[in-house]
Amino acid sequence: MPRRRGLRPRLPAAVVRSRATSAFAAERQVVIQTADPRMQEMAQLVLQFSPWASGEFDRLVALEDELIAMLSEQAIVDGHDMGSNEANIFIHTADPQTTLQECVQVVGKLGLLSLLSAGHRPLGGNRYVRAWPRGDESSFSVK
Repeated sequence: MPRRRGLRPRLPAAVVRSRATSAFAAERQVVIQTADPRMQEMAQLVLQFSPWASGEFDRLVALEDELIAMLSEQAIVDGHDMGSNEANIFIHTADPQTTLQECVQVVGKLGLLSLLSAGHRPLGGNRYVRAWPRGDESSFSVK
């Protein structure tokens, strides 16, 4: 079985924690406390696939493994979640646009490009900016 590297990044002098905003909310807020200025420049890129059947967990993990294997060193796959007819893969990166282009190649190769939406935000931020599909100006959110 291949080693799944990169799932839990070691971030220097950083404390990262998630908390739900209410009992029913799936939205996460990431709180970063760090003295390292490089961490302030990191972003969270979210690859969102919809519609996504709950029975396709193995397909999501296979996609995540492909991304871990091919992403440059500036990006770390942080995990995934499923629910509300969608699946999300979370990636920490210093360059969300370049990382997205690398991801689009893998997603296209696996035939999932028609299901893909993507957005990014600063790691400590609350508002996402839609990054895919290009030209789509609608808001992006994680359910």
